[in-house]
Amino acid sequence: MPNFLYPPPPWRPALWLLAVTLAAAGCKKDDAEALPQATQSGANTFGCKVNGEVWVPGGYRTSSGKLKKFSVYYSPTPVWSPSTKGRFALTAYRENDDHDDNVIIAIDSLVAPGIYLLNTRTPPYPAQTPYPNHGAYLTSRPAAATYVTGPAHTGSITITRLDTAAHIISGTFSFTAGPYSGTTNTVQVSDGRFDINYRNQP
Repeated sequence: MPNFLYPPPPWRPALWLLAVTLAAAGCKKDDAEALPQATQSGANTFGCKVNGEVWVPGGYRTSSGKLKKFSVYYSPTPVWSPSTKGRFALTAYRENDDHDDNVIIAIDSLVAPGIYLLNTRTPPYPAQTPYPNHGAYLTSRPAAATYVTGPAHTGSITITRLDTAAHIISGTFSFTAGPYSGTTNTVQVSDGRFDINYRNQP
């Protein structure tokens, strides 16, 4: 007697189709939650991990209905005094059913690629101007709290491309942010990357 059945029982194709469907759904979920590649082309991307979980800016709706994922300030030349040259601040926004939070990175004087340390106590941008280099994580939902880098909770931003002709700033970052208000905990921000065109933002 043969040790196989032919044709196969009618339930086997159904189970195979179900397995393929579930696998495809799992791949789509993984792709949606993946961090963007660390590129240097002005692709207007941003992502990191917050306490080990992938964080990408879903954005929020402005009053005009536009989806705004992040805002960038950069002054390649002095605005009102020589000390304002190179001021850089990037705020990424996430607003959905479960969260309303921001990730901020800021550099007081960005004039060349390199490593910029985040180790000075400061309120998060834009509460103080001028501002020292810092990273911050702000959340208003599910609970309101502000975390900022400082002497006890440090990190760094590595600028891999600064192109004022093409208006591109790209880099990576990681930091530990300590409690500033509304909390006694710390937040670990890791695997950060951004690739922006500061004159052409979505």
